[in-house]
Amino acid sequence: MKYLVIDNDFFQNLVKSLGYTGNISGLSDLQKESMVAEVESTLTAIKDSYEADEIIGTYKIPPFLMEF
Repeated sequence: MKYLVIDNDFFQNLVKSLGYTGNISGLSDLQKESMVAEVESTLTAIKDSYEADEIIGTYKIPPFLMEF
């Protein structure tokens, strides 16, 4: 198996590059779901571009992402 390792800085920069910065408490549930879908889609595209089987990481997933 081939793994792609992602650290916390990479993950945080990815989220910021997608335009999600600052406090997300003002976002609606629909906006949060959209953000989660966009992050997941981007991570999948990155994983596929490296032909990795799985992503493993040292990043911390924000609690609001765990809700979905």
